[in-house]
Amino acid sequence: MPTVIKSCVKSPAVLARCSHVMETKCALPKNSHTGKVETQVFDLPMPACGNRDLCSCLLHNATNRSCSEKVENHCSFHEANCSGISGIKPCIEKDSSFVTAHLPLGDSIRDSCDKACSNRNNPWLTSDHDRHAREIQSVGSALIFAQDHTHEVAKNCFQKKGSGANALWDAGTDTGEIACAVLVPSTKTRDFAHAAQQLSN
Repeated sequence: MPTVIKSCVKSPAVLARCSHVMETKCALPKNSHTGKVETQVFDLPMPACGNRDLCSCLLHNATNRSCSEKVENHCSFHEANCSGISGIKPCIEKDSSFVTAHLPLGDSIRDSCDKACSNRNNPWLTSDHDRHAREIQSVGSALIFAQDHTHEVAKNCFQKKGSGANALWDAGTDTGEIACAVLVPSTKTRDFAHAAQQLSN
């Protein structure tokens, strides 16, 4: 009896998502987007620290290396195959125009990451912001915890001046997890009393 092999047929939505050049959560209304590989790399450092300038530098460096490799390949091919041919065409002269498109800077990457974190265009229909909030809300402590105010974290906050953030009040548990983290305008107890009450519940 012949063996029947069943093929796995993907739905049109899955095929469209897999063939797209970027993550669905990063499909924002803008003129340019960052590819899947880059956004997957940026998803690691961006939520924890403000490495926006580093990410921009990595993109520019990768583009420069790609251009250098193309020039090297072109020159080596010409030397190997066109050594006896004379009359090399000169470089195209400048026509007083310039390229208006450019790679994103650090601020643009940070803004795009913040918007993508709140976007629910993914297979599970839950944004990264909500998922991270639920993960923090599920952290508890049965033994000990430590609380403090951190001022350096507030410097990397999105729209810091508009929110009035001066510091971050956080509570760490005995497992090394953060059970609560809220932006506060000052280090006074009244500014984080509500968050402490919610944490105790």
